Parts: sequence; structure tokens; C-alpha cells
Amino acid sequence: MVADDFATITQKRMTGGLRIDGIAGMNIHIDPGPGALVRSYQFDSDPRKLDAVMVSHSHTDHYTDAEVLIEAMTRGMTRQRGTILGSLSVMEGYRDWGPCISEYHMRRSRCITLSAGETVDIGDLEVTGTGTVHGDPTGVGFRLRADD
Repeated sequence: MVADDFATITQKRMTGGLRIDGIAGMNIHIDPGPGALVRSYQFDSDPRKLDAVMVSHSHTDHYTDAEVLIEAMTRGMTRQRGTILGSLSVMEGYRDWGPCISEYHMRRSRCITLSAGETVDIGDLEVTGTGTVHGDPTGVGFRLRADD
């Protein structure tokens, strides 16, 4: 890859991650990159109704709108609400990577650092970290399991 090949700084298409509504009775946003907030409103998905924000790794196209979505989820940081789940680099920092979520933004939500092979529950949703090879050595994929 050469400098002119970076998708985030030359993008012409939408990014902003993936939103899943109604899984295990929750609304989650995964990898909220550039435009996640704006696109949420564009597609009538109110970010204040989020129950979880999940970030797989410390590349800007996967986390730039995470903090503003966390602010929406916690009603402007005024309520203890929701879950923030991310890789070690995202949540705590690892070597030159991260952290991507500030301590300020973590203080009003349940915070989970997930590694490959670990499984956690967010309400009735089971999330298992899967290994990845994508630059960030602590990056994780997410396998979601719900009864609905």
C-alpha cells in the first residue's frame, strides 16, 4: 500500500461501521468510523437508543465517531448507561496503538476489554472475540450469539 491508497483520507463512499438494532433486545454499533453519527440520523437510527458501542481495533476508520456515539448513548454523559467493548488497544492502549476511547467517555458505561478467545455477555447477547490479522496486534473480530 502506498500513501495514496489510504481509504479513510480519500474515501468517496460511506463509512461509519455497522449498526444492528433489536439483537437480544439491544441496539449496537460496531466500528463507528467517520460519519457514523451523521449516517445514523440519515437512516433514522437514533444514536441515543444505543445500548452498546463495540470497536474492533485502533484504525481511525473504525473508531473516530465512537466517543460521540457514547455521548449520545449516555445522554451527553449525564447517565450511567450502555456498554463499551473493544480490543486492548482501543480501551487501554498497546505500544503505539490507542487508547481510542478517553477515560472521560468510559466513566458512564460498563467497559469491557476483549481479546481473541474470550467470551462476555452484554445482557442476553454473547460476544466472543476472534483473532484478526490487520495491523493492530490486539485487534479482535466479534462473533455475536443471541437467542432471537
